[in-house]
Amino acid sequence: MTDLTDDQVQALLDGATPGAWAVNPKAATNVEAGRRGVAACGGYFDNTSDGAYAVENEANAHLIAAAPDLARALLDARAELAQARAEAQAAVARGMELAAEILAVRADVLLVDAGADAELVRVLDASVAAIRTAATSLRTGEAG
Repeated sequence: MTDLTDDQVQALLDGATPGAWAVNPKAATNVEAGRRGVAACGGYFDNTSDGAYAVENEANAHLIAAAPDLARALLDARAELAQARAEAQAAVARGMELAAEILAVRADVLLVDAGADAELVRVLDASVAAIRTAATSLRTGEAG
């Protein structure tokens, strides 16, 4: 199972046995939630015949017991990442807006000093408009 969405991870959590999952201290390959069994790793012969799989089965049980906490941590980390990404996009958009304002002011100064060259006015106006459009796209989530 890879590439699960947040909704799919949450659905797995919601459908799973409720309560804290833990390895049974008396049966180290069994995972329980309170008095309810969740999983048993390996089989009787795996764990007793020569012990070859006992360590692996116990490790599997510990991983299974940790799964709900790991899934919740994944959802929390994804939410934090989404928030950080949104904040970064907003900061970049604000920086672009400031750059457009500076460019517009400098263009006005240049036009006053150089005279009103129509081609220069067109290029500068187009640049300011492009920067502002890109900033708006970032703010609204349209840019990738």
